[in-house]
Amino acid sequence: MRDQRHNFEKIAVWQRSSLLAIEVTIALRRVPYTHRVPALDQLARSIGSIPANIAEGSGENTDPQFVRYIGYALGSVAESKSHLTFLSGIGTLPAVSISRWQSELSEFTWMLYAFRRRLQSPPGSPQKRPIPAVIRPSTLSRLPSTLSRLPSPVSRLPSTLSRLPSTLSRLPSPVSSLKNPKPAAKPIPIPPVPHVTVTRVLRFNAAHRL
Repeated sequence: MRDQRHNFEKIAVWQRSSLLAIEVTIALRRVPYTHRVPALDQLARSIGSIPANIAEGSGENTDPQFVRYIGYALGSVAESKSHLTFLSGIGTLPAVSISRWQSELSEFTWMLYAFRRRLQSPPGSPQKRPIPAVIRPSTLSRLPSTLSRLPSPVSRLPSTLSRLPSTLSRLPSPVSSLKNPKPAAKPIPIPPVPHVTVTRVLRFNAAHRL
């Protein structure tokens, strides 16, 4: 059944990918003829296919058919990132522009995975936050400030050491924990062994000789 999700003009990823496709196409037209390579035309086609696949999929009657076109859009995103990496390596386009476009494409990947998850669930069902396939650049930009708010284990070390004596004083003593300690056993006296000589042995044998 068709719903609001099939109106491609109101899908955020379609809006942003359309603007990026226009920006990249205009930038590619300004590349001098002497620096033109086939990858420029391939990039223009692949990046324009992202909003085109979303729009074409929204015209399908069912969500499973729409999901298939979202997969095509994800493939176009990956192809566009590959072309940008190649063009960055040969120096055809400015590195600053390529870096910003790569970040936008990474955002599209996350948004398309989230939108596909919505299409695979029935309308009106509670949505769970999907696990992104890539780390969003906006998340990475907030990481330093997040880490700075975390308490340092080293800063807590003095307070931990100051509480150590009181903690040790509350530990029970092994001797005091015994209710009725038993007295130590007295050693058994061992009688001294008499000194035996050869003369005594000979006298003993002579006295008891039959």
